[in-house]
Amino acid sequence: MRLFVVFLCTCVVQFFIWTTESQATLLKIKPKYIRSIYVNVSGQGFNNVTDIFVDRKNDEIFLLDYTLRRVVIISTEGTFLFDFSYKDAGLSMPPHAIAVADDGNIYMAEGSRMVVTKYNGKFLKELDLSSIQGKFYFESLEIEGDKLYIGDAASNRVIVMNRKTQKVVREYKKGFGKNMNIVMSEDVIYSLDLSTFGVYMVDRKTGKPLGRFGKVSSLTGGFSMPVDIAIDRKNKRIIVTDVNRVAVVIFDYDGNVVGEFGGDRMFTSLRSLAVGDDGRIYISDGTKAIRVFEAIDVQAYEDEEIEEVEPYDPTDLSDDLGFGERFVDLNEGAPEVY
Repeated sequence: MRLFVVFLCTCVVQFFIWTTESQATLLKIKPKYIRSIYVNVSGQGFNNVTDIFVDRKNDEIFLLDYTLRRVVIISTEGTFLFDFSYKDAGLSMPPHAIAVADDGNIYMAEGSRMVVTKYNGKFLKELDLSSIQGKFYFESLEIEGDKLYIGDAASNRVIVMNRKTQKVVREYKKGFGKNMNIVMSEDVIYSLDLSTFGVYMVDRKTGKPLGRFGKVSSLTGGFSMPVDIAIDRKNKRIIVTDVNRVAVVIFDYDGNVVGEFGGDRMFTSLRSLAVGDDGRIYISDGTKAIRVFEAIDVQAYEDEEIEEVEPYDPTDLSDDLGFGERFVDLNEGAPEVY
């Protein structure tokens, strides 16, 4: 009987937490749908995009298309520009991450290799990794100027290399999880670890661990199977996609939950994401499209009438899931770009 009372009290407390703090947080953010991007003009649509990189300098987006073994380049407005195969780029296996340097060269992390190509996908070189000590396996990649920040899942560290001298200049070794899917603000390295359902924070200047956030939960801000992480520098947010909850979960830089959106009525599944300097969120899901959203603060639209949304048939993609009719404050004329 005592155990039942304890259980009942726990449920009641959790209910009130959800109905006050968590629900209020959930209602703080609403998605504004911008457009859906397809690349059918390339001869084939997207098929399992595993990484997205936004080239802020040239307003272009680079995508790793796993199933079709190719890199696809589009404009931020959704126009198809170019694609090239992994084979033509000198890759022997599908890469985990892609990033573009200021000079336009493309860097792709392929497990124990780093391949560099020109914009057109022509192979330039394989980066000399002889200065890296110990075992390594590249999981993610960020570029700042001449420095490559590489998430190493084999040794649970972040390796910093000078891409021109091809030498290691620094390593961050403490305070990370195991999977090393990294993004960076000016002051902090954030690393998503799928196995511990958490995001770890490390100070970029001192290398000091700053803690972690995230937990297993079906409530607002919780994780079930997180798969990707991105940084929104405009709004100072960290964004994580969770495939089981079908949720795009949004935190501030300190790890506090800001809000989330998603669900089966919005996505068929979730995979990779990236955020541009304008705060637009690019998301790949099971519809063979890149969905583009903005996460809007509801307070700015508090006088707007909130409409009920209807569930969609996930097997019927003929109308692009009817986004324009099911979300609050959406662009009614938002185009589908082919």
